[in-house]
Amino acid sequence: MIPNLSQALEGRYAIDREIGHGGMATVYLARDLRHDRDVAVKVLRPELAAVIGAERFLAEIKTTANLQHPHILPLHDSGEVNGAVFYVMPFVEGESLRDRLQREKQLPIAEAVRIATEVASALDYAHRHGVIHRDIKPENVLLHDGRALVADFGIALAASNAGSRMTETGMSLGTPHYMSPEQAMGERVLDARTDVYALGCVLYEMLTGDPPFIGSTAQAIVAKVMTEKPVPPSRARDTVPEPVEDAVLTALAKLPADRFASAAEFAAALSDGQTATRSTARRAAMVTDRRPLLALAALATALAVVAAVGWSRTVAPTTDRALAYQVHLSPSESDVGFVAAQVALSADGGVIVFSDTVGGALQLWVKERGVAEPRPIPGTRGGQAPFLSPDGRTVAYTVGAQLLRIPISGGAPRVLSDSAHVEQPVRGAWLDDGTIIFFGGTSSFLYAVSDTGGVTRHIANTDQLLGFPAVIAAVPGHDAVIVTVCDFATCTNPIVDLVRIGSQSIERILPGSIGAWPLSGGRMLSILPDGALFVASFDPATGRVGEPTPLSTRIAVSEMGPELTVGSGGVTLQGVGGAGSFTNRAQLVVAGFDGSIRLVDSAWSGVFANNSRLDLAPDGHRVLLSQVEPDGVKSTLFIKPYPEGPATRFSAMGVQSVRAAWSPDGRWIVWVVVGEDGRAEVWRQASDGSGVPTVLVQDPRGVYEAVFSPDGNWLLYRTDDVAAGRGNIYARRTSGDTTAIPVAESDVEETSATVSPDGHWVAYAARIGAIKEIIVRPFPNIDDGRVQVSNGGGTEPLWSRDGRTLYYRKAGRGQVLAARMGPNGTFPRDRQSVVVQSAIREYWDNDDTRQYSLMPGGTGFLMMRRIRSTAGSTPMHLVLREHFLSGEGSR
Repeated sequence: MIPNLSQALEGRYAIDREIGHGGMATVYLARDLRHDRDVAVKVLRPELAAVIGAERFLAEIKTTANLQHPHILPLHDSGEVNGAVFYVMPFVEGESLRDRLQREKQLPIAEAVRIATEVASALDYAHRHGVIHRDIKPENVLLHDGRALVADFGIALAASNAGSRMTETGMSLGTPHYMSPEQAMGERVLDARTDVYALGCVLYEMLTGDPPFIGSTAQAIVAKVMTEKPVPPSRARDTVPEPVEDAVLTALAKLPADRFASAAEFAAALSDGQTATRSTARRAAMVTDRRPLLALAALATALAVVAAVGWSRTVAPTTDRALAYQVHLSPSESDVGFVAAQVALSADGGVIVFSDTVGGALQLWVKERGVAEPRPIPGTRGGQAPFLSPDGRTVAYTVGAQLLRIPISGGAPRVLSDSAHVEQPVRGAWLDDGTIIFFGGTSSFLYAVSDTGGVTRHIANTDQLLGFPAVIAAVPGHDAVIVTVCDFATCTNPIVDLVRIGSQSIERILPGSIGAWPLSGGRMLSILPDGALFVASFDPATGRVGEPTPLSTRIAVSEMGPELTVGSGGVTLQGVGGAGSFTNRAQLVVAGFDGSIRLVDSAWSGVFANNSRLDLAPDGHRVLLSQVEPDGVKSTLFIKPYPEGPATRFSAMGVQSVRAAWSPDGRWIVWVVVGEDGRAEVWRQASDGSGVPTVLVQDPRGVYEAVFSPDGNWLLYRTDDVAAGRGNIYARRTSGDTTAIPVAESDVEETSATVSPDGHWVAYAARIGAIKEIIVRPFPNIDDGRVQVSNGGGTEPLWSRDGRTLYYRKAGRGQVLAARMGPNGTFPRDRQSVVVQSAIREYWDNDDTRQYSLMPGGTGFLMMRRIRSTAGSTPMHLVLREHFLSGEGSR
């Protein structure tokens, strides 16, 4: 609860208890003392209130206070308390439409139509008063005495007027399942037809049991919203009357102009079926017409057809020209995704710059046309993710959190920005006007900076892009880039965006491609996840992509993206061979300090959750871990016998059950449960599965990690303020006075707390600039000072059995280091060494929680080693191709 909320509202409302929470607000049951009635008090999430602003919200909500309609939940009161913004509505005895759908799945057809008609009546009234809801979904439709009440006009209106500041909170307005195509495209000006679309989705779900488009991620759903046609409801439920189906399909039209002009028209169509003839023809067209509704759909369909039937068109033969060298990858550092992340090509193919490790030192190398061997570029030690200037004479690259530039002929490097993203190297793009676009920042931003340095500007973030950038390519002659966006782990639902830098607008132009590069002369090269390569016409002014023509070359695709880099003049550089891609499965191994690797259980592997914690029980015979369910979304907590035996399901609560830890005596398990609304809590249950799981820690910010101290007297946990990029660590006793005390409470992200065996020290990872470092301080009296242990990055701290050594991982380097404590409790640099070295990304890691455990003998670690595919076992080399330089691809 908001601190002192009850005291501040004393005399007006008596807060009883929390009765719900969602992505934007927490709801409390309260008593209206003045009118002696129950009410619901909604308190906005602090980060949302901060972005909208209390005064702005209270001013905007006045509009909704004047909406008086029998199917709109009225507003009683609003205000601000201790910086928290609240508003008061009647407490509705009943349930939401979501509750009923979860219980019954499908509703009787007549009742579904009645509810939709009542909601349409409310929307029509609001629209005529200038208010668009923007977030119609079953959760916002309450059912009271059999009639529908539409809630939350206030949040929707105020949040929408917050504009781009909403992205700073990590939240977006609207829910993907019910979001109209124009809303998904980021259109700022929306009209009544957006609500009509959402209501069509809700009615579709009431009739069939599912929304029109479903998917494992938000990106997958939005891609379907943009490109696919809804399956007629009668195919799932043949009793749906034709006029009702016709009305639903009209409401779900991709183009707003093809939908009902108003909610009243939608309601009329449901009531009397007068649009049956027109809509029946429309339905037939949706099933049989192969003409595209949108350029998006045309391109996605064409790519899918080509991928399905193979090379059905003749293609001119290509000219391959192999380079006179092979990439110098040392065995210890060989990694997939080399070309995708670490090779740059000039427009004409005359200059190649790549990042490579030779003799243990990572640096940039350059290979120029006419020169047989590559040469190192002095001064680029640690350089990654290179990309070239338009003239090919200068290369930009990252070292840690810094973005730098240096002439390829040699010279002094120049720092352009300190906001690079160090944990996922993505090559940036250099525009013709000297603007550099790159991926960076603790909040995963797309940034812009001048190639002479200066202010780093925020262009977009991953919430707006619906994922993480995999490929960024400049649009020749334009102030824009093409960004290929993937989910963070496997890139199963890629999309391609056109991002205009000046206006900061984002246009979805090419769903389903795993890479796209604009070329000079109005063309675009694109690649499907199966490696099929295409060329098509491209108009940067409109964002339109023409019909694709397949090329004869197929490209290897790794977990980091396609093994391909492209010059804007029409040449490509393709990686061939390599160690093979990592799959999404992993096995348990013991990595010894002597360099040995021992597979624990050859008969078992799993799809581990990316945010799983790996914790070996105190008795050394059981392992806690989380696995991803077949749906690709839900994560479930398992206990696996060590060393051999099948994993047993322990908990499947919420959307995710992750980050589990043992109590020191092995009797209890604590873990994080993430609910449907994204809120995270810590739960506890006996490790033998007996008893009932109980909530142990709650916090309005969400609790994302919890561990016991070795003596069991303390529980340490971490909150996370996503909007502010802040994660704070607290500790509370497990008995007696359980008041929480701060361990690490600042304006930066702090994670992975662990107490030393003697209970005198606590180690954790803290964000310092754009990277995390390992910090140690006394415990529980944290005021006695702090020591930074790592230098150049550190995550996932882990104490040795005697507490004299602190292990930690070097993010992005495949290393585990040992820092040995000096006599005064410090960790001198000369007492640190690498104890495990692996290929980058071979072992599962995560900078938010510990994903490895110390073995009982203290001579190695239990780790999750990712399984490589068997494809590709030859040394990697590069092939330069000029197959469509003069437009040779033909139909």
